[in-house]
Amino acid sequence: MLELTVCLDAEAEVPLYQQLYEHLAGQIRCGMLKKGDRLPGKRNLAGQLAVAVNTVDTAYQMLVAEGYLEARERSGFFVLEYAGAPVWEGLAAEQAEAEKEAPPSPAPRFDLSTGAVDTALFPFRTWGRLQKELLYNGEELLRHGHRQGDMELRRELAEYLRSYRGVVCTPGQIVVGAGVEYLLSATISFTVSVVFNYLASMRYVFTHKEGMSRRREFVIFVVLSVIGLLINDALMFVGTTLLGISYLITKVFATAVVMVYNFVTRKKFLDAGDTPVTEAAGLME
Repeated sequence: MLELTVCLDAEAEVPLYQQLYEHLAGQIRCGMLKKGDRLPGKRNLAGQLAVAVNTVDTAYQMLVAEGYLEARERSGFFVLEYAGAPVWEGLAAEQAEAEKEAPPSPAPRFDLSTGAVDTALFPFRTWGRLQKELLYNGEELLRHGHRQGDMELRRELAEYLRSYRGVVCTPGQIVVGAGVEYLLSATISFTVSVVFNYLASMRYVFTHKEGMSRRREFVIFVVLSVIGLLINDALMFVGTTLLGISYLITKVFATAVVMVYNFVTRKKFLDAGDTPVTEAAGLME
């Protein structure tokens, strides 16, 4: 079933059913909707477009009457062949690109690569049964997991590394990500964010403490930022996983808490301010 993108203007003089009819007929004539494509159900499309079901039904019936669609009992509406429909440019480009591809090379006699699965030996039935059991019984799969990856997975990875690779590590030292590129981009973005916040904060918000080196100041800033990140992760875990609060509300609350934490701790450890000693010295002068 196709997903249609239709824009209807409720304030136009043309009725909504007429607008929908013209849009679908135009897509069939230009070849974007081709023979055999199944259109969305009347109720589904009506809900998507926020119109009455009768509006969609009228447009479909007009298309059926003019030979654009075929109504099949208990199956829906299907596009009929339109003799004057040109090949859609996007489809033609894809077909031309596919024709340019080199023919597949013959399969090797012995495949020693580690990036493929032997379909002849793969237990598809067992895999399907386990997937169903996990989806029915594992509600945590539909929630946001830990930022480093699920604890169960990291625990098994740590055991695997110890048993088969001789690497001794804890689950807390393992980070699961969608590839090395993703992990590198996340690390770089966090580093750039910390450096930018440090420069902006110490220039426009806080006053540099006399006697504190810039290196020590930056190290303290980084440590406080990492602690703030951990506080954010802890609040997200408690809110979404333990308390079942929606992700958006938990995210707003965690962000507010971390913002207050960042300002208070940086003010305390990095800002010179006007201490009582300096104020008394100024009065004596």
